[in-house]
Formats: sequence, C-alpha cells, structure tokens
Amino acid sequence: MASNRFAVVLDGLTKRFNGKIAVDHNSYEIEEGVIFGLLGPNGAGKTTTIRLLSGVLEPSEGDAEVYGYRLSNDVNIIRSIVGVLPENRALYDRLTAQENLEFYGRLYGVEPPELNERIESLLSFLDLQDVRNTFVGKFSMGMRQKVALARALIHQPKLLLLDEPTSNLDPVMSAKFKEYIKELSRDLKTTILISSHHLAEVENLCSKIAVINNGRVISVGDINELKRRIWGYREFEIRLLELKPDFKKIVESISGVSDVRYTGNKIFYRCVDADKVNPSLIKALVQANAEIISLNEVERTLEDLYMKLIRGE
Repeated sequence: MASNRFAVVLDGLTKRFNGKIAVDHNSYEIEEGVIFGLLGPNGAGKTTTIRLLSGVLEPSEGDAEVYGYRLSNDVNIIRSIVGVLPENRALYDRLTAQENLEFYGRLYGVEPPELNERIESLLSFLDLQDVRNTFVGKFSMGMRQKVALARALIHQPKLLLLDEPTSNLDPVMSAKFKEYIKELSRDLKTTILISSHHLAEVENLCSKIAVINNGRVISVGDINELKRRIWGYREFEIRLLELKPDFKKIVESISGVSDVRYTGNKIFYRCVDADKVNPSLIKALVQANAEIISLNEVERTLEDLYMKLIRGE
C-alpha cells in the first residue's frame, strides 16, 4: 500500500509500443488533494501516462499505485475511483447528453436516485439543461466537451485525469470550470492531474508539475521551488520617483547585487540572498535621499521554466 500522503505513486512506470518507448521508467508521487500539472511537447508521453493511470493501458515495465491500489493487481478498483477526460472525449453520438451520463453513471455503479441528482447538478453547472435530450452527435466541439466533463465527474472520482480540459470551451465556461476544479481539490480533496499546453492555465491551477520529454521525466516538484532550483537567483525591480546617477553607483556597490539594468526610473537587479541584500540596498538608497515608490520581485513564468527545461535555454 502507498503512504496515505500520496494519492498516486509511479514506480518506474514504462510503456512501449512495437518496441518504441512512450513512457520511460517514470517515478514520482502526487499528493492527495493537489492539482498536479503534466507538461511536455507533443509526443512526450502525457496522454500515454493518463491512459496507464486510468487502467486503459497495461504497463510494459514498472507499476503505479492509485490510493494504495496497484495497477498490476487492482486495475478494476482503480478504474472505479478514477475519472478521465480523454483526448478523444469518448461519447456515444447516438445517445442524448442525459443518456450518455445515465449510461456512464450506471457503468460506475451509481444508482438512482443519487445518479439522477448528480446528472441534474452537472447539467445545471455546465448549462446543458436545454439540450439534455439532444443527440450528442449534433453537438459542437464545445458542447461535446461539456458532456465529456460531466461524464468524467459523474461518479465523483477520487482521482481526476484531465487531458486538455478547457480546449473548445468558451472563456466564460473555461473560467467557471477552473474555479470548479479548485473547489474539488479544496473541498472534496479530489486529486487532479491536468495535461495541458496552456501554461498560464496550469500555473494558475497547479501547485506542482512534472515536465516530461521523449517519455522521460526531466523535472518534478513545486513550481516555485523548481524556479529557484533552475535559476538559483531572484530578480527584483525598484521603482524610484527619480533615478539619479548617484543612485546607480549605490546599487552597484551593494554586495550580492548582480546583473543591474536601468529602464526609466526603474532599477532591475538579481541576487541570491534577497533577505540580506534587499534591506541593505533600501537602507543605502534611503540614506542617499532616494524616494522609493515600490520594490517588487520580477516573477519568472511557468513558460520561462518550461522552455528552460525542454530546450535548455
């Protein structure tokens, strides 16, 4: 059994197709209740990882645990506690939206009246009530996406696997869905794994990520910790009412300050030990009668981190 701390544990998880490796001996853990991002270029192995963890594919080597159940021994139990939004959405075009949800709900063992209540709740949340009796085959891509989301949530899974969850959703529904995902994690302690190309979306939702390339994990952990680990320094911006030549000399004289540049009335610099450097710098500027408007850290984005890891930039 896995530790209660972890909802998912990958242990050398590997998948080959006709001798070609798609997931290459990956090992990492996902804590219960977190929203975890899986990032990588096309063909990196993200979708294959999701299909392995959902029990659709059988590993070629290694194993994984989902809430203490192993893929090698307990795949049927794992399938019952996992909800999946797959890449192909997997809906029946000749069934209505409601019939799709009823079918999948029964498949997961959810019986009336509980099933009826969940269907009503999901149809309402996703604004599908007016088309509940329309065949899914007549839906637009965005409407199909909504039904697929409802299907993934119908049995209130403990682990939710989402492959590009907001693609084809309009901005309003996308924002609404992201808030719902946060609620699932916060209130129900649902563990959520998101594979997405929308890095800003992942940064907004996820606290931890794994970056994979050519099937292999190249980095995993807390986003901010990874940034500090990769760059080692932090970058700051001081905004002054007026930037005088003497102030430049002061900044460049402070021990620990590096890579200083100036733009208008702003000073940009880097340092490793910010808790020591920043007070010394501010004190020196104040003593020189500099009027400081603000001091802010210049945050690197998840896109910066991703490009650094994937391309080594």
